[in-house]
Amino acid sequence: MKRLACEMCGSNDLVKQDGVFVCQNCGTKYSVEDAKKLMIEGPVEVEGKVEVTGTVKIDSEDKLQNLYQIARRAKEEDNAENAANYYEKVLEYDPNSWEASFYVVYFKAKQQKVMNIQMAAKSVTNCLDSVIKLLKQQLENELDLGQAIKEISDKCKYLCDLLITASRSNFYENDLKTHCTNVEASRDILYKLGNLIDSNFDLGVFSEESVSLWKKGIEIHNSILPFLSEKNSNQYVIDIYAKKIGKYDEEYYKLYSNSQNITNLTKERENLKNKKESLVKQRNDLNERITSLEKDVGSGTFVGRIIAGICISIVGFIFASLEYPGLNFFGVSVLCIGIGVIIYAISKMVKRKQQNEKISSENVKLEKIDADIKQIESNIKEVEDSIKDNKINQYISGDKN
Repeated sequence: MKRLACEMCGSNDLVKQDGVFVCQNCGTKYSVEDAKKLMIEGPVEVEGKVEVTGTVKIDSEDKLQNLYQIARRAKEEDNAENAANYYEKVLEYDPNSWEASFYVVYFKAKQQKVMNIQMAAKSVTNCLDSVIKLLKQQLENELDLGQAIKEISDKCKYLCDLLITASRSNFYENDLKTHCTNVEASRDILYKLGNLIDSNFDLGVFSEESVSLWKKGIEIHNSILPFLSEKNSNQYVIDIYAKKIGKYDEEYYKLYSNSQNITNLTKERENLKNKKESLVKQRNDLNERITSLEKDVGSGTFVGRIIAGICISIVGFIFASLEYPGLNFFGVSVLCIGIGVIIYAISKMVKRKQQNEKISSENVKLEKIDADIKQIESNIKEVEDSIKDNKINQYISGDKN
């Protein structure tokens, strides 16, 4: 004699409860009529003996509903392995099920090891096109459609947080590049789903979900922006999604614009301060150079030295012209000294002229630097006033941080 066997899991442990037979292994329920169909032939022992004769056969629609029941129970219990397995069985009977198509990928992604975070995130992103297409085909009622979209959206946000948390715990300190790659892949789930919801349904009927996904995507994107090599292109992407949000939430975009203006103005102010600091250093260096040049030039009149040199040379020439050998030698020596004085005085005059020209040139540079510093100080004040105005606008708009 053969025992009653569950069509879903093959277990013989079925107990009659509240008028139905319940599989104690997988929880599938059978009516008395369905239980009869499960028997090939012979008596069945279920809290006593029940004689059932018939063919083992269960309607495919009933089997599908049972699979959905088991899969959904596993989903509610967050049993990723069982949920993925039973949703895969659902697809065998209902290959166009949006629910099974999404949750098979979703629960498999949850089971991936930390080394495969990027792959897990991409698998979810890649399935979204077909899931939304199936969703649109199968659900016509707007309420049901809205509930399904919110369910997918909530699950994607949760998975995104889960993957990013796992990545941060394992890679943030030891491998920042891998962490950023994982975060980008996780963020793309949200950007992609928001785009699909926005483009597949008319008049932004589910725009609230798109906006929510984009906002979270921007928040995640900003968290790794300082670590990304191509900051400008990434900031451009963030700006694009902020504008998308602005179609449905003008206040958000206004706050975002103010925040971006404050960020950009703050950077500009820092750049101006750095430029001013550099110019002040140049000015100090010039002042030192001018002081040094003025010291080198020295004081005194070189004309007097030249005249003195000429006089000494004349005296030397006179003595050198005398026929007395001793005086002759003395005269030549004096003449040489006089000529040396004249040459030294002339060379110092030339050097003073060159130094004065340099001092004049350096003073011109100094004047220009002073003018530039004043202009930068004026620009810094304008920027600080603009920052203040943007912060006031931000406060008035509702962001009191």
